[in-house]
Amino acid sequence: MRANRARWPIATMARLLRVSTSGYYGWLAREPSAHACSDAQLLGRIRTLHASSRGTYGAPRIHAQLAREGVHVGRKRVARLMHLAGLCGASRRRWKLTTHQRAGARRAPDLVRRHFSAAAPNVLWVADATYIPTGEGFLYLAVVLDVFSRRIVGWAMSNHLYTELMLRALDMALSQRRPVSVIHHSDQGCQYASIAFGRRCREAGVQPSMGTAGGSVAIAEAGMLRDLLEEMMAERGIAVDHSTVHRWSIKLLPVLEKAFRRCKRPVGKSWRMDETYVKVRGTWKYLYRAVDKAGNTVDFLLRAKRDKQAARRYFEKAIDQNGAPETVTIDRSGANLAGLHAVNTERETPIKIRQAKYLNNIVEQDHRAIKRRTRPMLGFHDFRCARILLSGIELMHMIAKGQMKDARKLKPSAARQFYSLAM
Repeated sequence: MRANRARWPIATMARLLRVSTSGYYGWLAREPSAHACSDAQLLGRIRTLHASSRGTYGAPRIHAQLAREGVHVGRKRVARLMHLAGLCGASRRRWKLTTHQRAGARRAPDLVRRHFSAAAPNVLWVADATYIPTGEGFLYLAVVLDVFSRRIVGWAMSNHLYTELMLRALDMALSQRRPVSVIHHSDQGCQYASIAFGRRCREAGVQPSMGTAGGSVAIAEAGMLRDLLEEMMAERGIAVDHSTVHRWSIKLLPVLEKAFRRCKRPVGKSWRMDETYVKVRGTWKYLYRAVDKAGNTVDFLLRAKRDKQAARRYFEKAIDQNGAPETVTIDRSGANLAGLHAVNTERETPIKIRQAKYLNNIVEQDHRAIKRRTRPMLGFHDFRCARILLSGIELMHMIAKGQMKDARKLKPSAARQFYSLAM
C-alpha cells in the first residue's frame, strides 16, 4: 500500500485488501523492529561485500566472509536478504568434457576401482586435463594429484591437448617426488592410452591404471583451478590471453625476485660455479649460476658472451648479494679463472680458487631443474624477457629448495611461500 499510495487512494486499497485504514496508518507510524533494523544493517554489509567481489560472490561466500569478520548469522538469512535486494553471485558454467577414447586402443586395467584413498604419499596419483578459456582460444591444463595429500605434484599448460602435455605433467611429478612404485590413475583418454605414455610409465616404473571416461578425481581439482582462475579474472574485468600472461610475468617477476632476496637464507662459504646455455633469438647465451656445497642457489646472471668480463660481472653480483665466499670451485674454463683473478686483485683477502671438475657435479646436476623448464619453451625471443623469465624460474627453484627464511623450520608449502612474497 505504501509503495502504491501515489497511484491509488489508501481507502480503495484497504477495501480491496480487506484491511482497515487505521491499521495501515498505525503500522506506518510504528518504528521498525529490532530485527528489521538488524536486517537493514546486515544488508548494507552484504551489498558492500557483493560489490567488492565484482558481483561474483553468492550467499555461501558472503556468509563465509561475514563469519571471518565475526558477523555470525545464518546462511539462509543472507540468502533471503540477497534475494530481496536482487543480488546474486556468478554461477559457474558447465564445461566441456575433454576425454576422447581412441577406438581399438588397449587400455590399462582399473587398479583403483573408485577407492580413492592412500595410506602414504606416492602410492596413488590421479591425473586428468581441463581447459581455461582465454581471449586467444583454450589453454589446456594437465595435472597429476597425489591422493594422500591432495597436492598437485605435476602440471603442464599448453595451447594443445596432445600426449606431450600429459607427459610433461608426469615428468614434473616424477622429478619432484621420485617415487619407487606408484599407481597412475586416469580416465580412458587417448593421450593416456597412447604408446608414448605407456612407454614412459614403463621406463619410470609407474603402474598405469584407467577408470571410466571422465571419471578421474583429478578432473574435479583441475576444474576447480580453471573455475577459480576464470572467476578471478572475470571479477577484475580482465580478458586473459597468452600475451596478457606474458606481460604479467615481465612486470611482476622482478618485484617478486626483489622481495625474495630480502628474505633469502644465507648461503655457505664454499661455492660451486658453472655456466649453462640458453637459446635467445636462435643464438646461444650463457646463464652463470652457482650453488653452495649444500646445493642452495647462490646467484644467477644471464650474459650474451662467455668471457672474462661476463664471469667477473657475475662474481661481483653474487658477492654483493650474498657476501664473499672463502672458496670457489670452477671447471677448467679460462674465462672463469680470469674473472676470479680480476675480482681478487681488488680484495685484501683473496678468494681461494679450486679447479676440479668432479667437485662441480653438484652445480651441473642443479642445471637440470632449470633446463627442464626452459627446454619446452624452445628458446626465448628477446634477451630482456629471457633474463626476467629465467629469474622467475630460478626464484621458484629456490623456493622449492626451501631457501626462504624459516622455510625449513616451519615447512610451509611452495605455494604458501610464493603467496607470502606477493603480500
